[in-house]
Amino acid sequence: AAAVVASQLPSIEVVRFAAVYGLMICFVTTYALLEEHAGRQLRELGDRDGLTGCFNRRRFNEAMASLSKQGDEITSWGVLLADVDHFKAINDQRGHLEGDRVLCAVADVLQRALQADADRRRATLYRYGGEEFAVVVRGRTAHQLGLLAEALRSAVAAGGHGLVPGEVTVSIGVAAWRQGAEPPEAALQRADEALYAAKRSGRDRVQLAGSGGRASGESPVRYGPWT
Repeated sequence: AAAVVASQLPSIEVVRFAAVYGLMICFVTTYALLEEHAGRQLRELGDRDGLTGCFNRRRFNEAMASLSKQGDEITSWGVLLADVDHFKAINDQRGHLEGDRVLCAVADVLQRALQADADRRRATLYRYGGEEFAVVVRGRTAHQLGLLAEALRSAVAAGGHGLVPGEVTVSIGVAAWRQGAEPPEAALQRADEALYAAKRSGRDRVQLAGSGGRASGESPVRYGPWT
């Protein structure tokens, strides 16, 4: 554009025109980059729970829906459902603000425990709803899922990050499945049944679901390593 007008305008006008044209291009480019960045931030905020900062239930549903589409490679997956024990009593006795603080602290402990795990890139934490959290894990056996769940349970019981040791505990239901062998919703149902089995067995423990669609009848782990 500057070359076209060079023959028609004095050199000073050419320089002025080129400068204005360059500034306009920079402005348009910067605006497009800022708009793209703002769009990414909005999408990220839309995927996060407003209280705990974990991925939200909508993002969890999308993840489960994507797992229903079997790919070329059969992959092992697992889902962990963790529920804060006696959470209603916390809200009733200490107030909802304290309940919110506890949820944020538990989410922080769970996230840090997952980050400390050797295969942290294969596990994602979600706020499933209320006082429940979900973890979707890729490429682990049922035994390895049990070890991970026990590490999460013991991390919460140990306290830290605003929690007094033993003040808050979680019960965890675990279900493993292979992609294509059953719908992910079936594994989620088994994890939910295992969670309530852990609750009925005394809370603050891990319960592994059996492959038959019901919680395993084996004694759940409460303390110490998964065996």
